[in-house]
Amino acid sequence: MVVNRLNIRQFCRALLLVEGPILALVFPFLLFLSPTRALVLLIIPLLWATRRVATGHFVPPTPLDGSLLGLLAMTLVSLFVTYDLSLTLPRAVLLVFGVAVFYAAAAFSGASWRRLVWGVVALLGAGLAIAVLGLISTRLPVKISFLQLFIREGLPGIIWTFPGDPDGFSPNRIAAALLWITPLAWTLAATLLLAGRRAFSRGTWLALASSFVALFLSSVLLITQSRAGLVGFAVGLLFLALVAFRNHRWLLLGGLALAATAAVATLAFNDLFGLRALWLQVAYTSIGSPAPAEALTFRTEIWSRAIQATRDFAFTGLGLNTFPKAVLVLYPYFLLHNPGDATHAHNQLLQMGVDMGVPGMVVYLALLLGAAAMLLRVWRKNAAGWGRALAAGFAGCLLAFQGYGLFDAVGLGEKPAVILWFLLGLVAGLHRLAMQSSETGHPSGRQADVPAND
Repeated sequence: MVVNRLNIRQFCRALLLVEGPILALVFPFLLFLSPTRALVLLIIPLLWATRRVATGHFVPPTPLDGSLLGLLAMTLVSLFVTYDLSLTLPRAVLLVFGVAVFYAAAAFSGASWRRLVWGVVALLGAGLAIAVLGLISTRLPVKISFLQLFIREGLPGIIWTFPGDPDGFSPNRIAAALLWITPLAWTLAATLLLAGRRAFSRGTWLALASSFVALFLSSVLLITQSRAGLVGFAVGLLFLALVAFRNHRWLLLGGLALAATAAVATLAFNDLFGLRALWLQVAYTSIGSPAPAEALTFRTEIWSRAIQATRDFAFTGLGLNTFPKAVLVLYPYFLLHNPGDATHAHNQLLQMGVDMGVPGMVVYLALLLGAAAMLLRVWRKNAAGWGRALAAGFAGCLLAFQGYGLFDAVGLGEKPAVILWFLLGLVAGLHRLAMQSSETGHPSGRQADVPAND
């Protein structure tokens, strides 16, 4: 009997090693949901039951458990209050799947430094895949004049579409997904360049590869011309320059001086390279209108409707993914020319409010603050090495998305949000490893070599 129990536990542990690939195979079935495909979601409780047998826990304990429990509870409430279950159910299913991805990433990456490195590799690989899809499956606008020739002549256009997205992906969604990865890639690349010869040890191949990834992802982010994305990218890089690499502030000052010179030259030489028009659009956060003043008015109108909806449905929200249609009935627009373009609240916090009410906003803030607290602990525990570099990179990604979230939004149950859940799982895994290293007295200064070892 004891032998059988040991065999079952060993089998469950072996099955958990492929938990990530199993979820990756499930994900395509949930992208275009149907009642039959929704049954695939039953794999999640089966995996959690498997972990219970193998480890004694349904999910690995993390500091974010309370926030996630509140988020799942509000998701259940959203299913009860929605006026159209066909709109809310797909988002709810993807949100639950995202939580499963979080716990799978936390369990895998928190087991050893080697696994954490492989998790980072998977994140960078996902960034490359998203960037390629952004180039071949997105209807790219032309907002920056010097990119016009390149976009129209140098890119193939939409050559691959998916069911549900016949017009291609939204460039703003592509930009959001890239923001969850690009600052991390730049952090790893900068760590290698600034460390010089000391960085040429085990694990250097990851930093070398990240240099290419950082350049490629940044280029695609620029090509999307998402104004919210560019704002978020600037926020992330500014954080990294001021905090993570504060000993090299001269690089930041030189970059700012160069940017100021370019600004003066642009204004002096009549819209040089079309940058002046871009800056005006960023400043007014337009949503597509050629008139910046009108665009600001339109964005303000959307925000006012989102605030009103949050006040009226403070305890429950309208329900996931119901705001675009509900607002046309409950709070009609008066100035917006194309109400169909307002598919969300254009602000991340307000989006949580209209979806899940004030409790949803609180849970979202708790999730962010919990992740920030974990990264701060890792930063303080690791005086040097890859642990601190990863903490800075993850923090840069999360801050970049918050900059993006000031003017745009991606619901936690939308398709691109899977990357965010995976990122948060890696944060939890890094935190667990850093705390274990601290408890065992591992010298933090030697952790540059740790990623190559289990």
